[in-house]
Amino acid sequence: EREIVGLVEDDGLFRSAASHVDAFDEEQVLQLASHLDTPERARATFLLASIRDDTLEPLERDAMSTLHELIQRALADSTLTGLDARHLIERRRTEAMLMARDRSDVVDRIRRAPRAYVAGQTAATIVRHAVLTEPPLISHRVRVNVMPTDDGRWMIEIGGRDQSGLMATVTGVLVDENLDVERAVVATWDDNVAIESFIVAASSEPSADELTERISSALGSPLAVEAVKDATIVFDDVASPWHTVCEVSAPDMKGLLHMLCSVFAVAGVEIKAASIGRTGSVAADRFEVIGRTGPRLSAEERDLIRSYLATGVHARPRRFRRGYAVSLPS
Repeated sequence: EREIVGLVEDDGLFRSAASHVDAFDEEQVLQLASHLDTPERARATFLLASIRDDTLEPLERDAMSTLHELIQRALADSTLTGLDARHLIERRRTEAMLMARDRSDVVDRIRRAPRAYVAGQTAATIVRHAVLTEPPLISHRVRVNVMPTDDGRWMIEIGGRDQSGLMATVTGVLVDENLDVERAVVATWDDNVAIESFIVAASSEPSADELTERISSALGSPLAVEAVKDATIVFDDVASPWHTVCEVSAPDMKGLLHMLCSVFAVAGVEIKAASIGRTGSVAADRFEVIGRTGPRLSAEERDLIRSYLATGVHARPRRFRRGYAVSLPS
């Protein structure tokens, strides 16, 4: 009886959700998946929506079908939509909102935080990151927080506007400051506010004020990358419903993360999440990225990334539009 009542209550849900501009965004899909709860209920809701309305246009049917496929893939990932995961995410989000209850803007930022990001952070970290992003900054300005970790390393957290080359610029400054990045977390909100968090090794405490000025001054500067020798790159469109997963293996060297981020930026590819690792002398980095026109990288964008890694690339930001003007090293 509850299943039937749920299907009746959700009449029109698929058509309405699929018509929104952000219908296929990760957060929207995860919210629908959590509401529908099971693959069977999602399938039944989709089928009823498909057969009961004769006025659906072919494009609407295609959008509904795509949305249903994304929901099924999300429901298959128990780390995000399973009952235990949902309870964990909502508990952590609620705990963070209670910690920030004296600031309504920070509470709202936490409420809108991406689920995958919330699942991987402590409540205290979520609050710190939300404070770094409120009120939102103009482009070419960032806020920086530096704090020690329990194992003698340093955590550097940057909040600012999501913009072309943000992670490339930040990692370039970290290289110049001789800060060796060992782990990175990236999160982007639906209003183009971004958080980047890095665990770094350093002989002394990095200065938050100096990093703030250096990063802010460097935003919008040209990028120059030398060839990354012996790099292996693999693209995967199956591992994530929303992004192309890009795995890069290369000999570990100073500034490698900056080189990779710069190549992505110049190719017009946006980094949505990053996982940095190494095995012995080999770096193994994993990026979740999106292209200019959709969640999957085009063949042209993949070719550009491979080419820029092999030859190196020099680029300067375009003056009146997003992106870079490219020249190859002579």
